[in-house]
Amino acid sequence: MIFKKAIPVNAGTFPMTGDMIRILSALDGLKNISEISRELGINLPTLRSALTKLLESGLVEAADGQVSLVDKTFIESLRRQMVIAVGPMGDLLIEDVLGRMSLSLSRIPVHRAAELVGHLAREIPDEANRDVFQKSMNKLIPR
Repeated sequence: MIFKKAIPVNAGTFPMTGDMIRILSALDGLKNISEISRELGINLPTLRSALTKLLESGLVEAADGQVSLVDKTFIESLRRQMVIAVGPMGDLLIEDVLGRMSLSLSRIPVHRAAELVGHLAREIPDEANRDVFQKSMNKLIPR
């Protein structure tokens, strides 16, 4: 799930822990709770507990998954360019990098496309192939 900050209807005082303050500052309406957990170094049960309290207080709300995703053309080009750059291992490298980023091939947020391309480029050992991959993919990153 993805959350964003909210302005509570009944703005009053609300006691917050240090974790709650850190979580509230990390919520941007784009990152899911797994990404925030990893970014802050807070385990998921602790994060969920704090989020529940923040939700109950009205300080956060669900972001309704309004995150734009890359289209199939981008994904097909990504796969094709990786196979050109490293051979049949290209698809495996994509899956590995997506796993490390807590993403899936069918749900790559537009705002993380450049980050994905950068991580994949670092997996290409041949410098010339790396440059070709980055140049061709950078042209396709949605802006």
